[in-house]
Amino acid sequence: GAESMMALMNNGDLYAWGYNAYGQLGLNNTTEYNTPTLTASGVADVWGQEKVNYSTGYAAFFHRKTAGGLYAVGYNGNGQLGIGSTTNATSWTAVTSPSSVTIRAVFPLCGYTGWTFAQDTAGQIYVTGWNAGGQHGNGTTTQATSFYNVSAFWGTGTINACYGGAYYYNTVANANNGHTHMWLSDNTIRSAGDNTWGQLGNGTTTASTSVVTLNTGGAAFGTIKDFTSHAIGSNYVLNTAGQVYFWGHNNVYYQAGISTTSALILTPTLALSTGDANARILSKYCGANTNEYYSRCYIGTSTVTYVAGYNSANNQYGNGSQVQATTWQTLPTFCNNAVMLGAYSSLGDASGSTYVLQTANGKYYTWGYNAQYGVSATGAQYPLATPMKSPNSYNYYTYRDWE
Repeated sequence: GAESMMALMNNGDLYAWGYNAYGQLGLNNTTEYNTPTLTASGVADVWGQEKVNYSTGYAAFFHRKTAGGLYAVGYNGNGQLGIGSTTNATSWTAVTSPSSVTIRAVFPLCGYTGWTFAQDTAGQIYVTGWNAGGQHGNGTTTQATSFYNVSAFWGTGTINACYGGAYYYNTVANANNGHTHMWLSDNTIRSAGDNTWGQLGNGTTTASTSVVTLNTGGAAFGTIKDFTSHAIGSNYVLNTAGQVYFWGHNNVYYQAGISTTSALILTPTLALSTGDANARILSKYCGANTNEYYSRCYIGTSTVTYVAGYNSANNQYGNGSQVQATTWQTLPTFCNNAVMLGAYSSLGDASGSTYVLQTANGKYYTWGYNAQYGVSATGAQYPLATPMKSPNSYNYYTYRDWE
């Protein structure tokens, strides 16, 4: 939820803290909380946006009770909570439907112009919220305030990942309607909605209110190992052979990493061959669900860590370069076999990003924009050119022993 946080304990207690302008902490008020505060008990699982719109405060959360039932809280301007209205919820409110099934996963997408997909344990898929671009995939642009079943359009395979984008402003007028991508267990990527950047991958820039399916029979990618969709429609598929395919928004920042000056890549195109069947998308949760224009992707193997996309004087690549590259670049070798824990992106990401990475030997490294402090011993505000091992360091709110 960006500036709003939730932590689920082993005993089912759910704690919340942080930004709370829309009641997204579920504490029946809009007061900001600086320490974790109990917000619900008897909770089996909790879901929130991995990253929300350009204005990050429009957060929504969902939780499933151990005893059953789905509950929602937070910003609801477009019916994304599924509680039958467009009124924000400051306390946990029961979702109106589906009420007789067990939900296995919830995918809140975007924020201000938000919509939410959910799937039950039988594989049925439901959606509620904003639909101006046809991102619900049901052939209409009708908004919903309660979850309704769209399995007939999306299929009933298990949702491995679900992403959405709505351009890069927090107003309905500039939201560019929105698009949805799903990676399903039948080895397909299915999408619907806005297609301004070719993000649907069907060779056009025409929006589709009906679901577009890629990789039927493995024709486009082979066997999908992982998938992520960054920013306003930069899409990456990693297959089991270690190949990365790209389609969508490329612009002048070369998110595809293949030197093409084409702003749009309309069909899946081979972008990187790592030669490593154990390759991983490191930045899967570091740029997804955002509407940012400036994005990049990190791919990790046992011997090389790659990055492609936007770079600037704030050293987003992490390899010491401030130059915008046209092809995939590499990070220092100590980044190999690492896990990327997350990233903070400032307004629009043009100002910079801060990345945190854990190496195979358990050390934490960070690089990028440092105005948020916490990534240098002095807290000085300067770009960090290459990954540095984080010392015991202060930021604005907490002290953390990185060692």
